[in-house]
Formats: sequence, structure tokens, C-alpha cells
Amino acid sequence: MRPLLMIENLKNLHDARYCAAVGISLVSFDLDEASATALSAAAVHEITEWLSGMETIGRFGLGDAASIKERSQAASVDWVQVPLAYDEEEAAFLGERIVFEVSLETDIDDVADQIFFLNEQFPEALFLCGTGGVWDALLPKLEHTASLWHRCIIRYDEPEAVFHRLTTSELPPYAICLGHFATEADGQLDYDACDHFLARYEQVVLR
Repeated sequence: MRPLLMIENLKNLHDARYCAAVGISLVSFDLDEASATALSAAAVHEITEWLSGMETIGRFGLGDAASIKERSQAASVDWVQVPLAYDEEEAAFLGERIVFEVSLETDIDDVADQIFFLNEQFPEALFLCGTGGVWDALLPKLEHTASLWHRCIIRYDEPEAVFHRLTTSELPPYAICLGHFATEADGQLDYDACDHFLARYEQVVLR
């Protein structure tokens, strides 16, 4: 199975249209009112109405579910992303298309237990995880459950780690998120870095 590709926290229509043109399947926008870099729902709507052929995600924090739902609908995003620690009852109010963003601020086993619990409660949900360091203790736990692993988005901040994963494992995740290497310091996309990655990605997945 060929994993989808994702880019996070897009800032403008130009970057979003580039993603659509090169085959990025998932893009996210920061819509968290508590974030200094958040876009307005109206600004995101102006972008999403021009896009086709990709899924859009609104990233939120631990805010009120009613407010999140209202902003996500105003922005016309397909998915709502909230922290793994988000209240389950509040999350249920948001609907089925939820992305839980996993952090490792607590014990690895506790995080894994919470993911498995939410996997049962929200069978359509996706889980966004990182890589490297302490993540190396968590990801194998998720990979052992194929039905869960196929709904995991794995963020890689180094392109070589992506290609190592693709060439050494027969069980890819649902999606691969292009991390820091795909963006400039100001948060805009680095087109040269993305083009270079995508050219090599096509070579690897078509082997």
C-alpha cells in the first residue's frame, strides 16, 4: 500500500495549490484561537474553496467542542485535529473525522493505552505521531496492530528517515507527514526541498 503524503500548517493559497498540483493528499491549517500563528476561519475558507482532490484538516487545541465545530465548518475543512488528551465526550461531538495529535508528555505505556482506547471509540479517527528519540519506543506498539497502524500519520523531520522506512518495512502507515525539512524558517513551503523529496519518493515507491 502506498502511503498518502501530508504537509502541516499551510499559510497561503499558493502553497496549498502547489500541494494539490504535486499530489499531496492531506494538508492542515492552524485554526487554534489560542495560537499566535493561527489563521482565521474565513482565511482558510478562501483557500479550501479553491482546492480539489485533497483532504483538509483544521488543527485545534483543547478548546470548547462547540466552538471548534463552528470554526471548522466556517473554514470548510474535512477533518478536525485535536490533542490526544482531548476529552472523549467533547471529541464525540466533533463527528467521526477526527485526527488525534499524539504527544509524549506522559509515560509511553499510558500514551499507547490512550491511543488503543480511542482507536476503539473512534474507528474512523486518524493518529498523528512523530519519529525519532522516545517515539521509537511508541511506534512499534502501534505497528503491531495493523488496523490501527493503517490509520496512523507519521511525521518525519528528515527525508532519509522516510526512505529508510519505505525500503525496510512492508507495512507502511496511512500517511507520511513531511516535517521541518519541507518548510522555510518562516513557515512557508520550501519548494526545492519538496520537489527533491517527491522526485525520490516516486522512485522508491515504484520499485
